[in-house]
Amino acid sequence: MAIIPQLRDKIKRDGLGILNNSSLPKLSAGLFLFYLALLGNYTGDLLAPSIIKAINNNRYIQHLISFLILLFTVNLYNEKSSFGEVFMYCLGLWIWYILTSKQGIYSSSGILALLMISYVFLNLKTDLNKDIHKISDLQKKRLHLTYTKLQNICFFTILIVSIIGGGLYFDEHYKQYRSKSKTFLEFLFKYFMLGSHKK
Repeated sequence: MAIIPQLRDKIKRDGLGILNNSSLPKLSAGLFLFYLALLGNYTGDLLAPSIIKAINNNRYIQHLISFLILLFTVNLYNEKSSFGEVFMYCLGLWIWYILTSKQGIYSSSGILALLMISYVFLNLKTDLNKDIHKISDLQKKRLHLTYTKLQNICFFTILIVSIIGGGLYFDEHYKQYRSKSKTFLEFLFKYFMLGSHKK
């Protein structure tokens, strides 16, 4: 993903100035909206029984549908980027979701809480652009910068927790399923990335 080298170069160049980056919170907001869309799965029983059965019995279809939901949701609110850029953005976001979903209960809860907090800050920044606050433009700029920094702290915390938690999950499942896999790639896709959470 191109974003990783860019972040690394920016850290080297600007140090903690990366906390002022206003594009990072959009990733957190996108992932949070994706989680909300997945939580809508509890209304899935309203579909035809044959469709429900086909989806429930095929993990790959479930991932395909989840990616399409993500792509549609992000593209719906897209105003500037091309569809190709949105597709690549969603692909990166989906991979990040896979990593955040491979966690224990505590790290998963922490990630969801941080995503929600980051989304609250995003909405607070949006409110600053409305004429509902009787504060000066300078105060608005300072608040906007503060909210952006807090969002980016949430972003990096989520990233670190995702990597650590995902690594622990990977190690646990590799020990459990490596004997069932013919190759490492089979384990990676069948049991780790796209596999069921059930043991």
